[in-house]
Amino acid sequence: MKRLAVLALFTATAAGFLFAADGCTINPWNPQEINYYIGGAGGAASTASSGGGGTGGAMTCICDNDDGNECTDDHIDEECPGGDQAACHTAVVGRECTLDGGPGACDSTGECKSCLECSDAECTKRCNGQLCQTGTVCESGFCAEGYCCDSACEGPCNACNRVAGNCSQLPVGMKGDCSVNELCDYEGKCQSTTKLPLGELCTVNENCQSGICIGEICVSVNGQPCVHHLECASHLCNPGTNTCVACGGGFTCPDGAACIVGARCQVLHGQPADVDAECIPPAKVHDGLTCTLPENAPCTDHVECLYHHCNGAPSGTCNGPCGMGNSCPSGTSCKNDIHCTLPPGSYCVTNDQCESGTCAGFPRKCQ
Repeated sequence: MKRLAVLALFTATAAGFLFAADGCTINPWNPQEINYYIGGAGGAASTASSGGGGTGGAMTCICDNDDGNECTDDHIDEECPGGDQAACHTAVVGRECTLDGGPGACDSTGECKSCLECSDAECTKRCNGQLCQTGTVCESGFCAEGYCCDSACEGPCNACNRVAGNCSQLPVGMKGDCSVNELCDYEGKCQSTTKLPLGELCTVNENCQSGICIGEICVSVNGQPCVHHLECASHLCNPGTNTCVACGGGFTCPDGAACIVGARCQVLHGQPADVDAECIPPAKVHDGLTCTLPENAPCTDHVECLYHHCNGAPSGTCNGPCGMGNSCPSGTSCKNDIHCTLPPGSYCVTNDQCESGTCAGFPRKCQ
């Protein structure tokens, strides 16, 4: 006759199994199942479960039930392999199973997974959101911030651990992978936590000491010192006082430039701007950085053209993309089969516009 035995659980092994006082282990896939053991005082048989009483002495575990898990094989009425109650149910890695009504595969922990790829009876790929150290173990092929991810999740202000498995942009003010004294902004870019001086690159007005960011460059407000028109938010520097002023009211814009809404002047071809209204037609902010002329438009200098090649300058027409059989001016090169690089002295915004790879100064020019 079987009697219940009280099991005193006292420790956990590295495998995560709990051992009972009789030497048998509690099945981690179904801790409440009832197995039994034989032997002990008087040769009595007892059950081993989450509660009951025991007889003491030498005992032998006997597997006694089905754990109801389609990912395991059950060894019912057999001696517990190695005296290990957990071994009564063996995980069958790679077995087909059903998960939420769809097909799945069993992994080595006895769980049914929907995304695992199995070959040679071994599941090797992990779902998005599962822990990883390299993309080779992930079904997606991407491992970011320690999780299998739906994409490479590149960029200092993107992460795959906010919502595990899904690449998402970090909230404004988060550090991400930004440099010292930088935090993520609302566009997912790193921005300095200190205000930027005139001539530095910016994305919003709040980045600048002056409070004005135009053409991605910090510029001066009216009344502040200046030397060049492009140093001013109004695009107009009064040469008599060397201060930024608003156009109109006695102050006129440079030749060819009109005074537009906001009492600011248009900029010349090839100079930084934010919107098309700041350009002298037919120039537009084609590249998102400077006012440039379209293909076949009359030009006098390479910097005036969208693709940075004025064929026949100083009295020529703008060439098309350099990757379409068009050459670049002497001393420059074709970048990404689209734009020619700019020579030293040309107005610029970013380093990659310049043949030298350096855009600096105020106003910013290729060095």
